[in-house]
Amino acid sequence: MSGPGVLEMMAVVYNSPTEIATPHGSFMEMVAPDAFRNVLRRKDGLKRTLALRDHDQSLLLGRSSSSTLRLTNTPAGLLATVRLPDTVLGQETAVLVERRDLAGASFSFVAETDSWHEGDKGPVRVIELIAELWDVSVCGWPQYEATSAWIWNNTRSMSMHLKRNQLSARARPPAVAQFRGRPTRPPLELWRWLRTHRRPARAGCGHAA
Repeated sequence: MSGPGVLEMMAVVYNSPTEIATPHGSFMEMVAPDAFRNVLRRKDGLKRTLALRDHDQSLLLGRSSSSTLRLTNTPAGLLATVRLPDTVLGQETAVLVERRDLAGASFSFVAETDSWHEGDKGPVRVIELIAELWDVSVCGWPQYEATSAWIWNNTRSMSMHLKRNQLSARARPPAVAQFRGRPTRPPLELWRWLRTHRRPARAGCGHAA
């Protein structure tokens, strides 16, 4: 395999709660399994999806419409496969991932459907359905710590890593069911903040903006 190799990211891990801090309080957030069902089925659903570093469009690694980015729905979550460019950026990214300086992943999205529930530590937001997926990004400080990124140079190493993720997904407790307490509504100020500051939402890289 020529070039810096192939970057793979478990960009979204289903049933994995994380805390989102905002100026109006914090809440738990998670992505429900099959949340990408519509966007993956639509012919135009992924045309604009980019592979980036830290959600920075100037650090472009791949694009779904050019087949340098492939997205696959797995039992564990959404798997992103990126054929890295043979450029300084591509080489740097491969080195940083191999050294584990960049070890997590993130995604920028627009939610179509979500639900709110009462949790032990405050409100819980469950993202039920994704309307748009703008980008998947490799990053050093992922908001969702269960995400991962790695470089591979042959099919065997990739399939072994994917198998481990699938097995861990089967062993993972049903977090969505665990956190789905009595349905509720988010506090008004928090709801307003979400509508004005998270379009599209960036779930990772140390900040949910």
